[in-house]
Amino acid sequence: MYAASGRKTEYRRRRARRASALMVVLALLFTMVPTGFATVAGAAEAAETAPPEPTPEPTPEPPADDTTDDNTDDPADDITDRAAPTATAVTVTCYAAVDGDWKQVGTVQTDKIDSGRYYIMAAELDGIYGEYGFSSANYSGELFFPHTDNNSIDKLWADAVPQQNTDGAWRILLSRQGPIYLYYLPANATGTPSYFTGSKPKTDPTMLADNMFYTITVEDAAHAVYDTPPQQVLFHGRSTTVTLDKAEGVTWTAVNGKTGATLSLPMTEETAVTYTIDNIAAPIRFRPRVAAGMLQYEAMPEGCTAAPALPCTAWEMTPVIPKPSQRVN
Repeated sequence: MYAASGRKTEYRRRRARRASALMVVLALLFTMVPTGFATVAGAAEAAETAPPEPTPEPTPEPPADDTTDDNTDDPADDITDRAAPTATAVTVTCYAAVDGDWKQVGTVQTDKIDSGRYYIMAAELDGIYGEYGFSSANYSGELFFPHTDNNSIDKLWADAVPQQNTDGAWRILLSRQGPIYLYYLPANATGTPSYFTGSKPKTDPTMLADNMFYTITVEDAAHAVYDTPPQQVLFHGRSTTVTLDKAEGVTWTAVNGKTGATLSLPMTEETAVTYTIDNIAAPIRFRPRVAAGMLQYEAMPEGCTAAPALPCTAWEMTPVIPKPSQRVN
């Protein structure tokens, strides 16, 4: 009996211990769960109410210096589609090889720029080089116009290839700085001994000879025949005829403009005198020669209409052709 009672007592104790442990566990659970909810809710509220961190503004990078040319432009685009020039106008002084040396024959101003280079239109040269045979209407982009500037004034550059607009007009590219010096070399083409596409000394003798022009002039200071004597230029090796007016008692003489030697040129004479020049290789001068006894002089103070009268300080002897009633036989 006592054994059975002891077993029941022990059983009840174990149940009590299990119930007590279960109560402790439940108590702990009820204690921890609200705390967890509160922690999560607090974190969520903090996340909702906390101000966002400021986003730093991007620091603008300084613009890079673009030292390269804009190669997106088609060289054949019309100049009106290009950007406005960024430099002031410069003077382009134009030269031709005449009578053995370079001669200044004109100037032109330009403020037009293409790919960093100044340029002029070929048509702008018609009025300067027209008497030397140049015509922009017949020009096809040849390297006839080397140039230079003060950076290397004794060397000519033909490395800037002319560019053509969509309308067919040609741009003659020049230096990147002024003043600019332009030279007309109509023989600078393939097959000519002095042909070049880079640079060449300005005094190169072969280049000068290949591109030389010679003058044909009338020297008539006394106005025996002409008030305004005619003149022309002719490319070396070319031929031409020269027709001169006739005047009573006046004959014409042709001389070498360099040496002064008298030339024997083929001549025909009718109402005028016509000379034939073949293969010109030197300047030629035509001078009127008045028959003996036909030339007289007038003496007149320089700058005066009557003599003597101040402020006349010098006397000038002017040859004149007397009228028939005044001629001395």
